[in-house]
Amino acid sequence: MPVLRNARHEKFAQLLAQGKTADDAYAQAGFKANRGNATTLKRKQNIQDRVSHLLEWELTLERKATEKAIDKLAITKERVLAELAKIGFADIRKAIKWQGTLVTEEDNPDGGDTLVIKNVVTNNVTLISSDEIDDDTAGAIAEISQNATGGIKIKLHDKKGALVDIGKHLGMFVERHEHSGPGGAPIQTETRTWREVLRQETKD
Repeated sequence: MPVLRNARHEKFAQLLAQGKTADDAYAQAGFKANRGNATTLKRKQNIQDRVSHLLEWELTLERKATEKAIDKLAITKERVLAELAKIGFADIRKAIKWQGTLVTEEDNPDGGDTLVIKNVVTNNVTLISSDEIDDDTAGAIAEISQNATGGIKIKLHDKKGALVDIGKHLGMFVERHEHSGPGGAPIQTETRTWREVLRQETKD
């Protein structure tokens, strides 16, 4: 549908398509605030048709932009699954190393014949260098930080969430939902075209 000849009507329709209320759109389009007149103008057929056209055009632009982004970034189902698999099957042992070391210490505190022997266990945690870590494990890491005393914290992405997403995509998990109308009665349904839905929204 072409642009409305009346510039203020066109502005009014554009503002409605952007989600403005009829009152706000009416005032911002240059009319003197009047709720009754705003409602009347909103219900005019040419306004409703123009709003429907603008909404459909916006959806078309969004869809094309999404398709362009997908093509540019080479986003495919296989690539998304591969990235989820990095998280879901990540092994933290490929990111850090830890081990306990037993150290024997001898002491003669009194300077006499009594020798005190102590076994001390020290725990060492080492972060794998960024030059050595493999790409899959690196992709599963969400955060690495070090505090003032030198302590290291490493956090992986949500492993369970990634596995659930993979399972759902592969059809391993079936979700069942029961729906009913008021009081358990069957749900009442009706069939409407996309244009009818848009027109109804502009009337409300």
